[in-house]
Formats: sequence, structure tokens, C-alpha cells
Amino acid sequence: MEKRREWNTEKNREKNLFTIHLPARGYLLRISLGFQSFGPDHPDVAIRLNNLAELLRAANRPAEAEPLYRQVLQILAKFGHRTGHEHPHFRTAIDNYAELISAMGLSEDAIAARIRSAIESEPEESA
Repeated sequence: MEKRREWNTEKNREKNLFTIHLPARGYLLRISLGFQSFGPDHPDVAIRLNNLAELLRAANRPAEAEPLYRQVLQILAKFGHRTGHEHPHFRTAIDNYAELISAMGLSEDAIAARIRSAIESEPEESA
């Protein structure tokens, strides 16, 4: 999971929006295979969910991306509780989610509350 890349121009964003649906199908297949292979709370599933959420955010579909980011945080937080070590992508996942909900116009306190809520809740069983 990489730190979210920025689009250079609005033209580049528009050029890439109409190709979003093809990669999204691929991510859905990978997420499904990850669920079957690793289980729903494995970090590899979280990474795949994050990538799909990034595609949805790039396609200006934040309402669909938000629950995926929450699930990413839940899975990676659970990993940290289980192992006693923070997952290497946990901070990036927090930043990605914070950027999304910040763009929704929420206050700093509301953003912090949503992040805490996502981290403290249990992961959902399906994506």
C-alpha cells in the first residue's frame, strides 16, 4: 500500500476516470481471493481494500470509498492488537482515510472521532 499519489492536473484526472472500472473489477477479484485464501482480517486483504478505495476516491465516489477505508483501519488495528506491532501501512491508511473525510468538510474533532471509531470497532465480515 503506497501513500496516495496526487494527480498532476485535472486533465489527467479526467483521462483516468473512464478507465477506473476495469481496475476496480480486478481489485474485487483479488479481494475475493484474499478473503478465501487469508481470511477477512488479513493485512493483504486490507491492502487490496485500500487500493480499491483509492480507485473509488479517484473516481469521485467518496461515499463508496469511506466504508472500505474504515475496514482497512479495522483490519490493520486488529493486526496490531494481535501481534503487538503496528502494521507498516497503518499510518498511511490513517492518512488516506483522514484525507477523504477531511475533503467532506468535517472538523478536526470530527475527523479524529471517525478515525478512533474505525480503529476501535470490529472488522466487517464482507467487503
